Amino acid sequence: MNYWRWTLLATVLSVLSPQTGLAVVYNVIIDTSPWVGEKAKTVWDFTTSDARDDGGIEYIDWAQYGVRSRAEFDGGPIRYRIGGSLTTIRDSTFCNQVIEGYDSLGVSVGYTIESLGSGGGRSDSGCAEHLAFYLLRDDYTPLLETSDPWGTNALFSITITGDCEKTPGSCVLEVFAPTIFQPPNSIILPSLTGLDGDLEGDTTPFGFVSVDPIQLAPSIRFQFGLPADGGVVRLKVFDVGGRLVADVLNDRRPGGKAVAEWNGVGRSGHGVASGVYFARLEWEQRVDARKFIVVR
Repeated sequence: MNYWRWTLLATVLSVLSPQTGLAVVYNVIIDTSPWVGEKAKTVWDFTTSDARDDGGIEYIDWAQYGVRSRAEFDGGPIRYRIGGSLTTIRDSTFCNQVIEGYDSLGVSVGYTIESLGSGGGRSDSGCAEHLAFYLLRDDYTPLLETSDPWGTNALFSITITGDCEKTPGSCVLEVFAPTIFQPPNSIILPSLTGLDGDLEGDTTPFGFVSVDPIQLAPSIRFQFGLPADGGVVRLKVFDVGGRLVADVLNDRRPGGKAVAEWNGVGRSGHGVASGVYFARLEWEQRVDARKFIVVR
């Protein structure tokens, strides 16, 4: 098993509560709008130092806008399908891995996690329990780099070295930038849309300049910049569920400022309904996304 998977598995389970009650409850909110439409995975990896310690976690009210594929797991059993009001993951073997796949990411993923740990986060062998959470591409490479000191690009991790209720400091949450912790108990990956920035030496930054409706016409004008010598640019429109609505542009453009227009017609050949949409701009290995509203 890859090291990042091992680390991830370890971190999730450990955070959670002792047998006498819930020690840790976290609300998790992840903005995935910069990667809307991408095939991706959210992954938990967690380990326990004692295979007999039948602990576990619960996902509560998992909410997402994307087009999901089948959830996978390795190790202990999982009850119910992730995405319902309650999903239980039991740590009845030495390690667990839970993967939630997306054929197309939407604009956000959110859930609450609580503990079922019957072992109270206790490690008979003296090793810490661990849990970590990742946001990955379909090939298991990270969608974004974080400040995770282990270099695995986890969004956050939790470590338990003792009874969380009885021993102060025995349950430690680590949040890795750009993820932030918002008291009292929220873990948030804020919107990174439009923050791609410049390449060193570029005279024109990559990304959207503006996304505006065209007056007296049911169309949207996208203005964007390309650094250096330009290249092949792709511009797509998605709805909030990550479903592809329109392919606006797939063409080579020179460096500098550029403009593309979309007539508001979807792939079905009909005008799209009023609502919130996301434009996704791709150039080389870089991506920018911008939210906009269509009003009919």
